[in-house]
Amino acid sequence: MCFVLPLLLLAGCRKRDEDRLAPSIQLESPYVGATFYYLNSISVEATVQDDRQLEYVTLEITNAQNIRYLETKNYYPTGNTLEINYTIAHNDLFLSSGTYYVKITASDGVNQQIAFREIQLIEAPRLLERIFVVRDVGGTTAIDSLSGNNLLPGFTYAHTYNFGGIDSRTQQLVLCGANPATLASYSYPDLQAINAAFPLTDDVISAFYHDKQQHSFFWGTEQGHIWKTTTSGTQLVTSTGPSRVMHIGMHSGHLIVATQGVTNNFIHVIRADNGVIETTLPFSWELKGTVELASDNNRVLIIGNQNNAAHFVWLNLATAAFNEVFNFYETSLVRSLCNGSGNDFYVVHDNGLAHYSNGLNSYTLNADLTPTRLIYDDLQHVLCGVLTDELLFLNETGLNTLQSIAAPGIQDVWLKYNK
Repeated sequence: MCFVLPLLLLAGCRKRDEDRLAPSIQLESPYVGATFYYLNSISVEATVQDDRQLEYVTLEITNAQNIRYLETKNYYPTGNTLEINYTIAHNDLFLSSGTYYVKITASDGVNQQIAFREIQLIEAPRLLERIFVVRDVGGTTAIDSLSGNNLLPGFTYAHTYNFGGIDSRTQQLVLCGANPATLASYSYPDLQAINAAFPLTDDVISAFYHDKQQHSFFWGTEQGHIWKTTTSGTQLVTSTGPSRVMHIGMHSGHLIVATQGVTNNFIHVIRADNGVIETTLPFSWELKGTVELASDNNRVLIIGNQNNAAHFVWLNLATAAFNEVFNFYETSLVRSLCNGSGNDFYVVHDNGLAHYSNGLNSYTLNADLTPTRLIYDDLQHVLCGVLTDELLFLNETGLNTLQSIAAPGIQDVWLKYNK
């Protein structure tokens, strides 16, 4: 019995010493719903207290999924009270507008307390920083920048140009001729070489697509291979078999690839993340391109020519089938096309430049223009048209010319945004 009483006293002492109180957090600023624009400062004032001793306090900015953004500040107090008066800069160029939270987490080593304050962060404005004009200069390629009506010398690519572009997010610039060995990749603006070359191959590049959402460049070859170039290098995505890749497009995370075989042409729907071919459909017309409309998550508009006339077909991703388009459209032969904004797109027909509005509900035709290439600036809602030795800027309808610039040997236009 002599040992029981001390044990009971010890147990009772431990129970009385148990720390049951979590720290308290009094968040004073910012106020609920405060709005902060890009390059604003988020001033945070708070008082954190514990009845005994604070072990750590963390200040951070999160979203609803508890993903951290901007700066995180950690404190390791030596007492039981911490006064926070700290400023976090909203300096993330790529952060999207939305609801975020100032989050303070406090611990005394046993108990934890968390306080949130909802705020609104407004993203940085998107700006068009530079327009590059790609020109053939007799066996080599000049990449100039446009300033007003003048072309300013930029740099030279020592090969003929087939495909290329610049990614505004990763600042990666790529150019390639038909031969994969000519692939060049640079960081912008210092133009330092990035190791992105193809493995040794005798294959020939026949198609190109710049995925601006995932910041990747896709290449199709004469032997049916699909490659992807990023700042990490160039990797094989998949192979469609012994067939020439004619076109690469994108819709809902899938590559839409058209190939030409010995006896048949095929449309392949390929997952962009892992290269799995989900659908392969034969087709018999001349394909000129694909259009991704904002309102159609499960359909891709396929545009080409058949029986000496324009041919429009829906590719239904849900049913893995083609559906003929019976809406009216310009029937003269298709030369080229490009996406516009939302549900708008542009097609160069033999009879002129057509602007299709709200899908295929209506269109207007500029019978005076048949550009060889179209590039749409979705920020300023301006259409760039490449003609022989001339660059045109058109309004969104494609009916009115805003600017005309002499550009001998012009082949392409790249639009460089700040993000």
